[in-house]
Amino acid sequence: MARSARWAVLAVAALAVGLGATACDEDDWPVQGEGAPGIDESINGEVLAFLAEHDLPGATVAVTRGGRLVWSKAYGWADEGEQIRMKPWHRSRIGSVSKVITAIGLLQMLESDGPTLGSLALGPSDLQSKLSQKLYGHPGDDVDSASWPSVVEPTVLADPELYWEAMRDGVTELNPDTFDASMATMIDWASQVELGHLLSHTSGLVRSGPRALAAEYFGIDEADVTYAQVHQAVLAGQTVSAENSSNVKCWVDGALYVDEEDEEFTGQTYQLPPFLFEPGTDECYSNHGFGLLGYIMDELSGPGEENTYRGIIEQGILEPLGLSGVVPNNADISELDAWPHGSELDPETPSTLGLPTGGWTASAQDMVRIMCGLDRQSNHLRLLSAETVTTMESIAYPDASSSQPLGWDKRYEHALTKNGKVGGGTSLIIKYLPGRFDAAPDDEINIAMNVNSGAEVPTIDLLRSIAGTVAEADIDDDYDLFDPQYACTVEPGLVAPTISPSPVDDPTLVNPTVVPSPSDGATFVAPTRSPEPPPSGPTVAIRAPLAGQHTAPSGVASLTFSGLARDASGAIIPGTQYRWTAVQGTNRTVLCAGSGIGPGPSATPSPSPTGIGGLTTPKDCTSFTGRLTQRAIGAGPPITILLEARDPSGTIGNATVVITLYHPPVG
Repeated sequence: MARSARWAVLAVAALAVGLGATACDEDDWPVQGEGAPGIDESINGEVLAFLAEHDLPGATVAVTRGGRLVWSKAYGWADEGEQIRMKPWHRSRIGSVSKVITAIGLLQMLESDGPTLGSLALGPSDLQSKLSQKLYGHPGDDVDSASWPSVVEPTVLADPELYWEAMRDGVTELNPDTFDASMATMIDWASQVELGHLLSHTSGLVRSGPRALAAEYFGIDEADVTYAQVHQAVLAGQTVSAENSSNVKCWVDGALYVDEEDEEFTGQTYQLPPFLFEPGTDECYSNHGFGLLGYIMDELSGPGEENTYRGIIEQGILEPLGLSGVVPNNADISELDAWPHGSELDPETPSTLGLPTGGWTASAQDMVRIMCGLDRQSNHLRLLSAETVTTMESIAYPDASSSQPLGWDKRYEHALTKNGKVGGGTSLIIKYLPGRFDAAPDDEINIAMNVNSGAEVPTIDLLRSIAGTVAEADIDDDYDLFDPQYACTVEPGLVAPTISPSPVDDPTLVNPTVVPSPSDGATFVAPTRSPEPPPSGPTVAIRAPLAGQHTAPSGVASLTFSGLARDASGAIIPGTQYRWTAVQGTNRTVLCAGSGIGPGPSATPSPSPTGIGGLTTPKDCTSFTGRLTQRAIGAGPPITILLEARDPSGTIGNATVVITLYHPPVG
C-alpha cells in the first residue's frame, strides 16, 4: 500500500476512534506521545491527514498553553525505510526557524551592559539604541581620496574599512556598467544600515551570500571561506541572480522581474549591487543578513573557542533549558535524529556558516520550550525580559512595505509566525498572544510542528486549528509535560531568575533574594539587579556557571567556572589574583585560588577576602572545571558561587551567582 493511501486509512481511524482506541496494536499505531486528557484527540486525525495529503513521512507536534506543555506527540515515521516510528523526542531540521533562535541569542547579548559588547558598549545602553547602531559608519564622500575610507564613529562591525573597500571595488572597478546605482547612492544606503535592519529583513542585502563566488573572488578554497569574506563578496557585487529570483524582484522596485511562467521569461541573469534598496524602506528576505548576524555575534563575544555563535546559543539558551538535543544539522548524529527524507545525515557536512540562518535541528517540544521562554506569563528560566520581548514582537520599521518583527516572519494582531524549509526538513512555529482565542483569553499558546522532509511546510490553518482545540480544552491546572527542572511556569507567586545573557559578562547581579523552591520546599535564589555599578574596584563578572539549576548525574555536577576582572574601560586587568568560593549555608569551600597567568598548584587563602593578596602559588583561576556534589535525590539548597578579584593596586571587587544542583532519580 502506498504511503499516502496507508496514511489516509489511519487518519480516518484516528478521527473515528481517537488515540485511546484499539484499532491496531500500539507498536503499529502511527501516533506516539502524550497530551492532556481534556484535549480533543481529533488533532491526531488532522495531523495524519496532512501527512497523507502531502505524502510526508512523519512529524512532531507540541503545544504549550499558559506556560505548560499540554501536548507533545509524534506522527508517522522517523525513518520510513527502516520502519522506525517517530517519537516526540526525535529531532529534525527546522530551516529558517533557526532565525528565531539567533534573534533571541543576539537580544540576550544586547540586554547585557557587559564590557565584551565592544563598540556597542560605547554608545547608549538602552536596547533600542543598540539596535540602531550602524554596521559600517560613514566612510566620507571623496571615494578617490587616498584617505578613503575613513570611519571615525563606533560601528557594529570591526574594521568597517574592509567592507567599504569591497563596495568600491565592486561598483567602480569590477562592474561599473552592470549596476543601476552610483557609488554615492551605495554610500548613502550602506551608511544607514543598522543592526535592527538585519533582524527584520529590511537592510537591502541580497537573499543569500555566494560562498562559492566568495572563494573565487578571494582565490581560496571554498572550505576556507569565512563569513566576513562572504559579506565582502556580496558588497563587491559578486551575487548573480535570474530574472525570476526574489533578489531581482526586490531590486529597482521589481521592474526587471519576470515570472518563470510568463511568456517573456528568458532566464536572463543580473549581477547585483551591494544593496537592492534603501534600508528601512522595504522588506526582502535575507538569509545573508542573518548569517551576518551570526558573524557579528562571534565578533561581539570576544576571543576564545567558547565565544562563537554556537557557543553563545548553547550557553545562553540551550544548556539552561536542558535542550542538549538541539544541535546543528549533521552534528552529533545519534538515535535522536529522524531521517531527513530527501536528504541524508552526513557527519562530513555539519552546518557551519549557515547555522545562524537555517542550520539547527530540533524537536517540536524543543521549539515550544524556547518560545515559552518568551511568554509574559513565564516566571521560570525566562530567555528575555518582558520589555525586550515587546521590542522583538513589534514592527521594527513601520515605513517598510510589510510586517517585520525581529526574527519572526510576520506579526499579526494576536500572533507571530515563522516557518522554515531546508533539504530533509520543514518547520512552522506560531506564538498566539493573549486575546486570540475566546476560550483562553489570558493565555499565550505556542505551537510547533516539525516534519522530517523538505517537501511541504506545515500550514498556518492546521496549526491554528490545533491551537484552537487546545484553547477550548478543560485542562487540569497541574498538568505539565515539561521536566519540572526546566518548566516555564512554577507555582503562582514564585519568581525565578531570567537566564543571564551568556557568554556576555553581566557584572550587576548582586544581593540575592531567597524565595521558596517550586519543587521540594528547599530554596533557590533569584538575583536582583543593582541600580548602578559598584562605586570602586575592578568590575568582576562571572560568565559561567549560569544562575539557576544544574543537573548532577549520580550526584556529581561537572561545571565550568569562568570569570574576569576588567577596568573602567573594559580592558582585562593583568596581574589580578582570583579566588572562587562555594558557599552553602555555613559551609565554605575554596574551589580555586591564584592568578590568571598560567597553571599551577592551588593555594589555600585565608578566610578573609583580603587574604587573597597573600597567595604565593599561582593557579589559572580565570577558567577551570570543577565538581560539586549533591548526594540527596532531588534539588538541593542554594549554592552561592563567589568570585573575588584583587587587582595589582590592592583594590578588591567581587561577583556572585546562585545555583542549585538537581540529582535525578535512578530509573
